[in-house]
Amino acid sequence: AIRTLYSRKSGNWNDITPGNSTWSAVGLGGGSCNCSPLTTDYLIIGNSNTVNINVAATAGGIEVRNTGTLRWTVPSIDLNIDRGILQVDAGGSINRYGQTGVQIDFDRGVITLIVNGTITTEDIELTVADITLNISGSGSIATTGDFRLLEDDITVNNNLNGSFIIGDDLIYDQPSSGVIDDLFEDNARFINNRTLTIVSDIVVGANTDDDNRFTNTAGATLNVTNLN
Repeated sequence: AIRTLYSRKSGNWNDITPGNSTWSAVGLGGGSCNCSPLTTDYLIIGNSNTVNINVAATAGGIEVRNTGTLRWTVPSIDLNIDRGILQVDAGGSINRYGQTGVQIDFDRGVITLIVNGTITTEDIELTVADITLNISGSGSIATTGDFRLLEDDITVNNNLNGSFIIGDDLIYDQPSSGVIDDLFEDNARFINNRTLTIVSDIVVGANTDDDNRFTNTAGATLNVTNLN
């Protein structure tokens, strides 16, 4: 069974202080579990708590509720969503907090990203083949850097009604495993059904990164500077 952990105070992701850890297995503000999240755990942050990403962090899913905050306090580390859902409710936030080199990685399966609050990060990466990322909500997503599709057969469906800004490039950059691999299609797809702003470019990493597609559906808006 998947374990659910709840924030019980403001503190660091990995604080396991006996009797006063950041996390509870009971409920928001509940008794200390004296534990830190496992990679399969579902995390709920709320109750006006701020959880600091002070180490590389992985969870099966995360819900940031109204008044909850998840923020980086150390540069150059990742937040990995291993499966399931990343949800930010209205009034909640995932905050870059001025840190550089920080990013959100989506690592497997079909992932639901519901944003009714705010997300700020430097980069967003989809790192494994056969991922589908479904984005919805009425909040905002803003990267200061790139949105990267780094493997084959990735699909991104953007249905975010709020603001979605990629601060640098949208990048298709699949790895090459040699001549045979290069003969096959990479087939990453970004389907924009709402409004998307790309501050810099849409980039294909190499001439072997073929059959990738960007689709702007009827009624959608794409604001982009360059196509490379």
